[in-house]
Amino acid sequence: MRAFLKTYLSATALAATGRRFAGDQRGNFAAIFGVTSLALLTAAGMALDYSRLSSGKARLNHALDAAVLSTTRDITSGKVQPEDAEELVRKFVLANIDEGDFPGDPVQIDQVIVDPVEKTLEVVASLRVPMTLSKLFSDDYQTVSTGSKGQFSNTKIEVSMALDITGSMGGSLSGSSETKIEALKAAATNAVSLMMAAPGADDRVRIGLVPYAATVDASPVIDEINYTGTSNGCVYERTGPKRFTDDFATPSYPVGGTTSCPGAQIVPMTNDETLLTNRINGFGTGGCTAGHIAIAWSYYMLSPNWDPAWPADSEAAPYAPGTRKYAIIMTDGIFNRHQSSGSGCDKEKPSRKYARKLCKNMKAQGIQIYTIAFAAPSNAAALMQKCASPDTAETQYFFDADNSAELDAAFEAIAKDITGVTLVN
Repeated sequence: MRAFLKTYLSATALAATGRRFAGDQRGNFAAIFGVTSLALLTAAGMALDYSRLSSGKARLNHALDAAVLSTTRDITSGKVQPEDAEELVRKFVLANIDEGDFPGDPVQIDQVIVDPVEKTLEVVASLRVPMTLSKLFSDDYQTVSTGSKGQFSNTKIEVSMALDITGSMGGSLSGSSETKIEALKAAATNAVSLMMAAPGADDRVRIGLVPYAATVDASPVIDEINYTGTSNGCVYERTGPKRFTDDFATPSYPVGGTTSCPGAQIVPMTNDETLLTNRINGFGTGGCTAGHIAIAWSYYMLSPNWDPAWPADSEAAPYAPGTRKYAIIMTDGIFNRHQSSGSGCDKEKPSRKYARKLCKNMKAQGIQIYTIAFAAPSNAAALMQKCASPDTAETQYFFDADNSAELDAAFEAIAKDITGVTLVN
């Protein structure tokens, strides 16, 4: 009985104490409100400062990317020496950071690495961001860091453009009054302009043209090479054991001569943008599609073995790391002309086989091949894809364009990839 009374009295006392605490509403509410308000104010302050840190890092990253791109362009063009990169980056970043939001000396360039082998500029920087409420619990400033890496180039660039001017190129695009040749002229001249606008292009970039139909008009160099039969400057494919190589045309291994010519001559490699654009705009159309001959002459144009044929300022550099060599091959149809196999536009198999072997050997020599199938049938597109260099995570080499906008986009992407200065990350 005593144990029961003791337990009952204890429970009664505890309940009374709880009722008294609950009845003191004003003091209880004030305490809770004070604690809650402080927590909310602290959370709001921390959220504000977190937002300031995120914004500061984004702005630093944007300024750093812009600085690296600008500096790599200037290194490429020779305006800036690599050892001066740090000072240039610092000035560029400071000019793009608003000191009203980040007072004092907010930017610190922590690391600048110029890699002459990989041709990269890597920069790591940090930014002091002033805090608001967070400084009550921590420092007045917090630091955010970020990095940027860009690629520059001081190498020479050689480009040959094999462009289809066959009869089908004179036709209109599906659903448009624009002809294929008009679209090609616009896209190809745009690509030339982009490449020649690259930093230091006058000294680094040379471009050659190989317009083709059933044959190639090699008039500018025909007197410097050996050929079979009769020629008024035009040629068809080589025969014999050297036909898939870039060995020079000697009396023992000549090219095939012909009097059948396409609507434009080749243009040896040059940095004369006006000459290149004028020649492209002057393209006429007609004839079958002997794309393998154009591929061969793109190969010859880029090969130092053929230097005896070219003018001195059009000679190809040796196959070496100091020079990057590119072939751009474009067609709107099936390769269907192979003069060694007879007349007619129905020699798809030998022409296709010839093209594949040439492309394989070009790639083995380090020549990077871009290809464009323009409103072309699937088998023509398949050959272009086979001929192209393999795509990588960074670079697309094969393009399948259905209309003029896609053709222009393909040429633009290729031109920018060849000569562009880009961020690595």
